[in-house]
Amino acid sequence: MSAKKVHSKQSIIDASMELFASKGFGSTLIREIARTAHTTIPNIYYYFGSKEGLYSYVLQDAMARFEASVAAAATGASVREELIAMDKAKHHFMAQNPNIMRLLLGKPLSEDDLVFGNINGSPKDPGTLTHNFARIARKARLAGTRFHDLRHTFASLMLLAGVHPKMVSKMLGHSSVAFTLDTYSHVIGGLQGAAMRRLDEVLQPELAETQYVSKMLATNPETGQAMAGFELPEYKNWQEWEDSNPRPAVLETAALTN
Repeated sequence: MSAKKVHSKQSIIDASMELFASKGFGSTLIREIARTAHTTIPNIYYYFGSKEGLYSYVLQDAMARFEASVAAAATGASVREELIAMDKAKHHFMAQNPNIMRLLLGKPLSEDDLVFGNINGSPKDPGTLTHNFARIARKARLAGTRFHDLRHTFASLMLLAGVHPKMVSKMLGHSSVAFTLDTYSHVIGGLQGAAMRRLDEVLQPELAETQYVSKMLATNPETGQAMAGFELPEYKNWQEWEDSNPRPAVLETAALTN
């Protein structure tokens, strides 16, 4: 195809996209497209066959441009970074190509339009998400999992990862940390054992309490001698021990009155 023919075809696409977006399919005439594109009506029929064929081609071209713009933003980084980049690319494309978005949506965009809606801008039926998620869950061999279960899974994983309950409560939008702790008490309970194990890791291994020896009787496994700070004091007799550990007067008084 010669450069002149390519230019003529692209001119028809651009002109028809602008007219279809502003006036709609029914109100746009072939002669208007020909006049705007500076071409002839036979040329339009030569490339696209009919007005319907031209409209279908323009829609496919608009969608291809939109998808290519979003795909170019996929950098191959982390999933989070890729989603953010793709979202920015969508907003940039929509701002720079209002005619394409108006053509795809069937109406111009406004500040009141929904972010997640049907193709015509109307609100989605809540059942749509439920049914689609159930289908995805079955494919993932998680039949019976509800969409709301993702919220519980997120909270449980955050708590198990050691994220502070205050932060988890804020991310979930709970009114108080107490509500979060009460809701996920089964997870918090399991963390207590892990907390004690971490405490044992902090303590010196030779000072850790064993099944048979208390910390007050801790000995060095190599020498058999009492560890420093854990020696038992030696007393000659019971009276010497009692003199060095006097009973509080309040206890003496209580013992006499009872």
